[in-house]
Amino acid sequence: LSCGISTGLGASINVAKPPKGSTVAVFGLGAVGLAAAEGARIAGASRIIGIDLNANRFEEAKKFGCTEFVTRRPQQTCSGGAC
Repeated sequence: LSCGISTGLGASINVAKPPKGSTVAVFGLGAVGLAAAEGARIAGASRIIGIDLNANRFEEAKKFGCTEFVTRRPQQTCSGGAC
C-alpha cells in the first residue's frame, strides 16, 4: 500500500469529518482522491462528487463511493477571449 491510501482516507475521516448525509466533492481521482472518496463514504456522506479531467476514471470511482462525476476537457484559451 502506498501513502496515498492513508493520506486520502485520513484527510476525509480525521480532517474534513463530513457529517452523515453531507455532500463532498473530491478533486482528482487518483490514489489519494479515491481514498478520500472512500473516507467520505465511510463517514456517511450521501453525495460524493468526483471531479477529474479523465472521464474514464468514473467507473473505478463508483467502487470507492462516488455517486456523481464532473469532467471537462481543457479548453483552448486565446488572448482577447475568442479563438
